[in-house]
Amino acid sequence: MNSSRLNAAHITSPSLLSSNCLVRFQSKPASNKTESDFENELKKLSFYQRYWKLAKEYWYLLIPVHVASSGIIFGFLFLIAKSGVDVEVLVEYGKRIGIPEVMLNPLKVSGLGNIAIALVLYKLITPLRYAVTVAGTLGAIKIGIRKGWVKPMPSRDKMKSMIQKKLKEREIKKLKDRR
Repeated sequence: MNSSRLNAAHITSPSLLSSNCLVRFQSKPASNKTESDFENELKKLSFYQRYWKLAKEYWYLLIPVHVASSGIIFGFLFLIAKSGVDVEVLVEYGKRIGIPEVMLNPLKVSGLGNIAIALVLYKLITPLRYAVTVAGTLGAIKIGIRKGWVKPMPSRDKMKSMIQKKLKEREIKKLKDRR
C-alpha cells in the first residue's frame, strides 16, 4: 500500500462516542497533507464540526443513515411512551410548572399523547441521534471502502474541471452531429 496515497479520517467524541473510529481510504490527497495532518485537523474540530465535515464529503451516505437511524429511534421512543409513561402525571406536572392548559389538553388524547411524548424525548436526545448518525456513517464508509463502492468526493476545483470537461465534450459532440 502506497503511504503517499493514503488518507485517514479520525473521528472521535469523548462524550458521545465510546471508541475512536478510524476510516482509511485509497485516493489521492486533496492537498499535500499527510495522514497525521488530516487526523490532527479533525481532532481540532468539535463534534458538530466533524458531523458537518462528514455531511459535506459523504452526504450521499450520511443522509440515508440519518433518516434510517432517526426513524428507528423515534419508533423505539414511541414504544417506550406507549408502554409505560403515564401521560396524566406529565399533564399534572405541566400544570404545576405553569404550562398553559391549551398546550396540555392535546396530550390527554390517547394516541397523540404518546406521539407527543415520543417527540419530546426525540428532541431531548438529539446529541445522541447525531452520534448514532456519525457512527453509522463511519461504519458505512468503512464497509463501502473495503468493498470498493465508496470513494471520497473530489475537491471543489476538480469537480468544477470535471463538469467543464463534460460540457466541452457535449458541445463537440453536438458540432459533430450537425455535420
